[in-house]
Amino acid sequence: MPSELEKQLWEAWVKILSKCIQDANRKGSLRKVIRSRGYQEALDWIGHRVMFAKNKPTVSMVIQEITHGLSLQAPNLPLDALDFLKEHEKEALRVLRRNYLDIILHAGYDAGFIREKGKKKASSDKSLSEFVGGDE
Repeated sequence: MPSELEKQLWEAWVKILSKCIQDANRKGSLRKVIRSRGYQEALDWIGHRVMFAKNKPTVSMVIQEITHGLSLQAPNLPLDALDFLKEHEKEALRVLRRNYLDIILHAGYDAGFIREKGKKKASSDKSLSEFVGGDE
């Protein structure tokens, strides 16, 4: 059973990655992947960027590698989550390395990129909702 700190670190990673997904879609890098490969594979594409970044030695380097992989120059990341991850760096890296797939899936859901089967989610970003299957 995860500790309270692990839960908070997990939520901070979800918050950071969710914002990265939103920014990548808004700035176009994710949209290009969606158009060329389909939205199902776009989440896999994001997962590979996180998988390659998760073994960096610091939280800052992990986030830098992820944002670079998503072609984000100046991402608008939540500073409270970023500071919390840096404050508990060793534990934060361990949580990401052990749970990166779950974190990516939840971040994709929070970003409006994926949703539970059979449920529709209102999205303010029309370009994203059209790829998620807004016409169901």
